[in-house]
Amino acid sequence: MSYIHDALKRAQEEKDSLYAGYGRIIDDGKRERRRRLKPTVFGLLVLLGLVVAAMSPFDSMLLGSKERKAPSTMSGSAEPAAAMYPRFDRESGEEIYRRALDLHERGKLAEAEALYRKIPAGDERYMFALNNRGVVHLTRGDREGARVLFLKALEGNETYVDSWYNLACLYAAEGEKERAVEYLEKALAISSEVKEWAEVDEDLVGLRSLPEYKALMERY
Repeated sequence: MSYIHDALKRAQEEKDSLYAGYGRIIDDGKRERRRRLKPTVFGLLVLLGLVVAAMSPFDSMLLGSKERKAPSTMSGSAEPAAAMYPRFDRESGEEIYRRALDLHERGKLAEAEALYRKIPAGDERYMFALNNRGVVHLTRGDREGARVLFLKALEGNETYVDSWYNLACLYAAEGEKERAVEYLEKALAISSEVKEWAEVDEDLVGLRSLPEYKALMERY
């Protein structure tokens, strides 16, 4: 089974695992939401004072005139909402990745890949998106496309275990056992979790009779 990188979810489930470092993404978001949802009492009082002060001149105007005209609209002067508030018109890399991962896990591969492609190269989730696109291609039977994407994901970080493991699965499925063992060893050198994956993975059944595979498992 080729692995989809779901660091955000793994960080919640495996606090002390290889992915614990990504917990910051989640924790920072939670702290930020708490800060927004829990304003101080002093802040509320100040805000109430400002609202009362701002309403005073309008109360005077209403008392002095029973009939008021609607304010005129200045044509051509108003900016589009997206230009005035660009943050509402633009998703962060994390938000795009979350949506893509959800679609991927629900089997909506075309929609998921389209979103993975939107994550820019400078974003910390870019290599995860490349890996996951590789899994999409592998699911479709496009092994060459998957191979290119897994290798590209490793260009930015050669300690990215998921892509090494996925390459091992890809080569094992193609019958290139020596190459599969080579990539499996690279993945094992990064994380001992890989041994647990390999022991139950149907993609690697063809490797289990090999002396090299047995020696590798014993070593780790």
